[in-house]
Amino acid sequence: MNLVLLRVEGDQARLDEIAERLDLHLDQRWTQGEADRRGARFRGSGYSATIADSQTPAEMIKHIREFVMLCRSTSTDFVGLRAELSVGVTVGDETQYAVAFELAPSDLAEIGALGITLAFAAYPSAGEE
Repeated sequence: MNLVLLRVEGDQARLDEIAERLDLHLDQRWTQGEADRRGARFRGSGYSATIADSQTPAEMIKHIREFVMLCRSTSTDFVGLRAELSVGVTVGDETQYAVAFELAPSDLAEIGALGITLAFAAYPSAGEE
């Protein structure tokens, strides 16, 4: 698994505008005050959308760059919202024992200029023992 999720919280009207402008296919949507799976209340309205679900880390990075280019070409940013690209990878199986990928300084600068935080997580595969 090489997965990238966009998670955004903030003003509902702005969220809707961004989702429409970027043609996002939302995986999850919530409203301010609604209970999450653990029973805590969401601080603001928001949603999550899959940006990449790729076979390889290189393909995943390609999708991240395409998303950034789409944001730039549509003059879309997330400044003033809580926005995160959550990058998750599985490790420890025969197809992806370890993961290495890199983002160039220009990638990081562009993501930051969009007002997006990056988060990374690696998950052990659930292979046979």
